[in-house]
Amino acid sequence: MSFDVRSVRHPVLPHAVGGNLQRAFLKFHRENPGVWVKFAELALELIGNNIAHYSADAIMHVIRFHTALGDTRVDREFKIANAHVAYYSRVWRDTYPEYSEFFRYQKREAA
Repeated sequence: MSFDVRSVRHPVLPHAVGGNLQRAFLKFHRENPGVWVKFAELALELIGNNIAHYSADAIMHVIRFHTALGDTRVDREFKIANAHVAYYSRVWRDTYPEYSEFFRYQKREAA
């Protein structure tokens, strides 16, 4: 099953600004909105193929691969910090609550 860009929901981003990692993620997202679109498209495609659980990290590696090959939906060359992957998976959980168990989550330790 393939998904159209129009089927990707607007991301539900964190309301409260947290620490430096969260601020860096939000800045990256503002500058690279196509990454969210690609992330959501790939997750939806996996769900459409009856995959119950998957790795957000693996999806991000696919995005990096496609970007290196010149995917035009991701605007420019960039580096996705590994720390951003956890934020993308949590944005996914909040944006697609009906698929909130698609990614597995570890409890975050208090800073």
